[in-house]
Parts: sequence; structure tokens; C-alpha cells
Amino acid sequence: MAGLESLKSLTIPPPYASILSPRIPWEDVCMALGKCSNDASNYGRLKYALDDECYSRVWNSLFQIALKVKWPASIRSKGGIGDTRKSKEKTSRKTQVDKPLLSKISLLALNESVSPSCCPSCSGRGKIFLQDKLFECSLCQGIGRKAISDRVRIDFLGISHWQFKKLIDYNYHNFILGKTYEWERELINALRRLDEE
Repeated sequence: MAGLESLKSLTIPPPYASILSPRIPWEDVCMALGKCSNDASNYGRLKYALDDECYSRVWNSLFQIALKVKWPASIRSKGGIGDTRKSKEKTSRKTQVDKPLLSKISLLALNESVSPSCCPSCSGRGKIFLQDKLFECSLCQGIGRKAISDRVRIDFLGISHWQFKKLIDYNYHNFILGKTYEWERELINALRRLDEE
């Protein structure tokens, strides 16, 4: 990961000055990106080199993956308790996973994986200094990143919580966002191979 961070112009500062992050020459990092798949290379360039030209390519790759995923056809949101069948039909709203929603899902996954989402408490370090002692950050559990909540995802997609859980949640985390994790692993493995050579 240190090699990819060396491409990044705005890296998170180390928790204290005595830690120097190891840097890999940019030529080696470019060679590693060249050995990755095209999608992983574009993702790495977008996330770590802040190359905005790759944004539409990465989004398009995620959108193509989203089109291939088998989504539930449609669901109706539940009516209130004690409603008659007629009133349920009037109050229920049919939601389908169509191309505009898939476009939003792909955009959400891209923004969630590329944005640094640094923990506001520890500034992405995972550790907090209190009275000259180092403690693990309790907000992010020492990871340095704060995950996006389902409420933020639901607001972005413009659907209800129930619809998100029934239609999107499983496929989003396992296939769409999971693909960005695969690209990240591919980039890390490529850099490890560079160290071995």
C-alpha cells in the first residue's frame, strides 16, 4: 500500500514525526499498475494518483458489473397494519432495479471506495494521543476510516430502508463494492511482486 500512497499527493500524516512512511519510486508503481488488469489499473490511478480522467472508466466498469448481477425483479413496499387490500394497493410503491437505479448504485460504490472517509476523531491515523499516551481510536476501532452508514446510502439512492435491504444491500456489498476490494487486492499483490523481484 505504501507504493500506491506514494502516488497520492494528499496522504494522511503519520501519527508522530518519528515514523517515516516508506516510499517506492513512481516508476516502480507505474510498472506495477501496468501488470494489473485494466480496471484495477484505472481504479488505482483514480484513487491514489487522483487521475480524474479515469473516473468515467471506473464508473462504467462498475455499471457493467451491476448490469450482470441478478437483481430481484421488483418489490412492493408494505402498506400499514390493518389496511384493506384496496388501500394497500394505493399506498404501496413498486420499486424496480432499473438502469437509472443501477447507475446510482455504481456511482455510490465508486464514491464510497475512492473517498478517503477519514475518521474525524483521529484524522485517519487510528490512534489518538492523550496526555503523551497512545490509544486506539474508539470511533473507528483503530482502522482510521469511518464507514458510510446505510442511512447515507439510502438517502443517496432515494429509496426506503426496507427497499434497500430487500433489493440492493446484499448485491451491493458482495458484487459491486466487493469488486473494488478485488481491484485493491490486485494492486497490493502487484506491488508485493515488485518487492520480490
